[in-house]
Amino acid sequence: MSLALIGILALQTYWFLAAIELKEEEFDRAVATSLSFATAEIRKNAVEELFDPLAVSPTVSAEPAPSGNTTFKKDTLPDGSVFESISTYSNIDSLSRNGKEFWPTDIFGSLFGHMGHMLTKRSVLNAVKADSILQTAIRLYGLPARYEAIVVGPGFQINDTLHGELKTLPLNHSTYEALLFEGSLFSSPQFLVVHFPGKKQVILTQTLPFVVMFLVLCVVILYIYISTLRRLLRQKKLSQMKTDFINNMTHEFKTPIASISLAADSIVNEKIINQPDIIRQYSRIIKEENHRMNRHIESVLQSAVLEAGKLELRREKLLLSELIEFASDRVSFHLQEKQIRFEHSVPENEPYVYADYTHFTNVISNIFENAVKYNNAEPPLIRTSLKLTEDGNYIELRITDNGIGISREKLPFIFDKFMRVSGGDIHNTKGFGLGLFYVRSIVELHKGNIKAESTVNKGTTIIIQLPLKLNEHE
Repeated sequence: MSLALIGILALQTYWFLAAIELKEEEFDRAVATSLSFATAEIRKNAVEELFDPLAVSPTVSAEPAPSGNTTFKKDTLPDGSVFESISTYSNIDSLSRNGKEFWPTDIFGSLFGHMGHMLTKRSVLNAVKADSILQTAIRLYGLPARYEAIVVGPGFQINDTLHGELKTLPLNHSTYEALLFEGSLFSSPQFLVVHFPGKKQVILTQTLPFVVMFLVLCVVILYIYISTLRRLLRQKKLSQMKTDFINNMTHEFKTPIASISLAADSIVNEKIINQPDIIRQYSRIIKEENHRMNRHIESVLQSAVLEAGKLELRREKLLLSELIEFASDRVSFHLQEKQIRFEHSVPENEPYVYADYTHFTNVISNIFENAVKYNNAEPPLIRTSLKLTEDGNYIELRITDNGIGISREKLPFIFDKFMRVSGGDIHNTKGFGLGLFYVRSIVELHKGNIKAESTVNKGTTIIIQLPLKLNEHE
């Protein structure tokens, strides 16, 4: 699945980069076309300005010699009508323009003189008109209005500035050039150079839909991948926890059943049937193991009822200190061999709470049993304290032990169903992993809060806060 995710993200990245490259190619083509159009128009304009000073009049007449005929052709040029060619069948003495006499050699001399002057002094290029033509071309092909344009000669020497304040020639992907004037005997070639400083922003703006789609798809794919992975890991964890639960349940039921079976067989033995002390001992074993099985069955049934949401609390007005004393006596009786030591701290004016006597006694008993179960100290010490919270709306019960503690990694999960802090060996700690799940569920049904604090090899503190005024009459 990870390889598929990497492949999809790589493909998305390739499409994204290809889209950017395509937009850059479109931009480059538009610039090349616009510069081709602009340079052609600028050259055309330069030619028109080249011929304009001649101002050849459309009124041309020939004075024929006495012994010949003269014919001429007239054509239209950009600045007016002038003759194109002269055919003579005799000597032409002179031509006249607007009544002023001049010779044909004067025309060609003036023409070549003017062309030489223009070609040797390109600085007379009309920068304003050239920039106007360039602006028209840029606007026509949808290019950015922000640009800089110069005319350079050999060695990239700047000859004219058409637009902007470009002092040096930036050699990057945002700079374009096109041949403006070819070289000749009279001058060197010149190039039109245009720089678009906002090219990257334009490309990114044009590819913004692709960027958004790319990011959205990446986020969606990553979200699906992470969600699926977390779900698979959670399912794997639940499956392992359920397997541990079944194995532990089998082990927990198998042990008392074996003890009861052995005690029952011993009682009916002919050698023991007449020994009352031994019979009483085996009877006590049967009773204790039966009680142990009943507790296991009750915990499983309570868990099922809690999950179904069918548990109904019977709230009554009571003191938590009384529940603590009762739970302490019960745990001490069932775990006499542990010689548990209790220390209770109760405020002078202890407030009443409204809670279910049976279930909340079970809550405290479960916490006490865990404090003994996960404890290597001799003897186990359990401290309890009651106090009001700062806002006065809750009473806080703290139960602290001197046990083995819980690691930081496992602490957030101790109230989860089937969770046991026993590690890899599923039989090294007795129980189903339902005790603290039951504790949290009952506390939450009382609209209370519960959390745990623990330090490895020092002990654990369970903190329960119950509201003081939660009952049907208030």
